[in-house]
Amino acid sequence: MGKRRRSRRRGTKWEKKYRRTKEGMEQTLLSRREIDDNGCWLWTGFTRRGYGRIMWKQKVHDVHRVAAHIWLGFDLDSDLWVLHKNDCNRRCFNPNHLHIGTRADNERDLRQRRRN
Repeated sequence: MGKRRRSRRRGTKWEKKYRRTKEGMEQTLLSRREIDDNGCWLWTGFTRRGYGRIMWKQKVHDVHRVAAHIWLGFDLDSDLWVLHKNDCNRRCFNPNHLHIGTRADNERDLRQRRRN
């Protein structure tokens, strides 16, 4: 007999159902943050390429995009990008440190940061 696999799913059915709502996801995000000296809300959960990642509504999203959806009214299906203001950490999802833009805006911000 092989080893018994542990389920990765956590929480009760009610908790999982609640997490599907905006309010539930907001509570999940706030419970998994660490605030640094710059006021950044750093994601303490799973990351990929430096960005926080979370499963919501059967899709994996970047945490800062979900935060923009909840607090800034950003449409998750939009082609627009959610950009970090100033020189924030990639794990930051503080809505005051995020803004909506295009890929060109992101590249311009990158070039500007390299000059300074």
